[in-house]
Parts: sequence; structure tokens; C-alpha cells
Amino acid sequence: MSPKTPSGGNAKNSKSASGKAATPKQASPRKAAGKKAAPKKASAKKAAVKKAATPKKAMPEKEIVPKAPAASKVKATAAPKVKPAISKPDAMSAETFEFLAAIDEAKRTLMVSNPNLTQVLDVLRGLGYGLAGKRTKKAQLTELESALAAYKKTHQRLFPNWSEVFTVAREAGFCRPE
Repeated sequence: MSPKTPSGGNAKNSKSASGKAATPKQASPRKAAGKKAAPKKASAKKAAVKKAATPKKAMPEKEIVPKAPAASKVKATAAPKVKPAISKPDAMSAETFEFLAAIDEAKRTLMVSNPNLTQVLDVLRGLGYGLAGKRTKKAQLTELESALAAYKKTHQRLFPNWSEVFTVAREAGFCRPE
């Protein structure tokens, strides 16, 4: 004879709502071994009454004295960080605004959020900027990289904004031919 399920049917023939055969439930050995007896409520109440009945001892008050920092633990203050001057579009020069618009357009067409210096140089050259003399693209890129590295070091700026990049390029000698 086949075993019976809790609902009274055969375990082989009965199916649950999901269409799978139902199996009799058994307690796992972990659950059975891990169960502990619940504490009795009466003994817990007696303990609470006993704690409330005993008076607490008063602690003598201590005077709080602030400690002076040790000379060896005093940290040296770092140099103040310089915030970049963020210009509003109406306060920018027309050339700077044109460069920012060209960078935004390049970011959309290239589908990158942070163009590399080669792409920035292409934007500058597309706007007509270049170094005086007939320098190659590689020489112009090297010049722009060194000027930006010097700017980052002197101004303690790891990531200069685009108006700062344009200013550095102009100070490095990038200009439009007249």
C-alpha cells in the first residue's frame, strides 16, 4: 500500500496546485536539534520584580577635564585647495563658449563622456586653433599634454574643467591664424 498524505490521498497520485507531486514534510535534523525550550514566563516576571526591589548604588560624580592634544599628535595642516572660477555662459568670452559647445558636440558624436587629449586637440584644430609654425599633430599633442601637466601640478587640479583646458591651450600658444 502507498503512503498517505496529510490531506488523505496517496502520495504518488496527489499533486499540488503547481502540478508537482506532493511529498510528505519532515522536520530537518538542523531544525530539530537547534530548537530550545522557551523560558517560563513566571520565572522571568520574578526576576524583573527582584531587580526592581533592589536599590541601585549611587556612583560618585567624576569631574570631567578635557585633555590637551599631545604635541606629537598634532596634524600638519594641508595647503588650502583652490576652487576653479566657474564662469557663467554670459560671463565667458565668445571663443571659450564656442570651444565648450564644440566639446559638447564632440562628446555626443563620439559617444564618450570624457574625450582624451587627442580628441580635444581635434576639436581645437577643427575650430582653427594651432601652434605657430608648421608643427605636426603629434608635436601639438605633446605641447598640450605638457602644458596641462604643468597646470595640474601648479594648481593642484587633477581634472581641470573645459574652460581651464581652453585657457591652458591658449597660454601654450594655440591660436587662430589671422
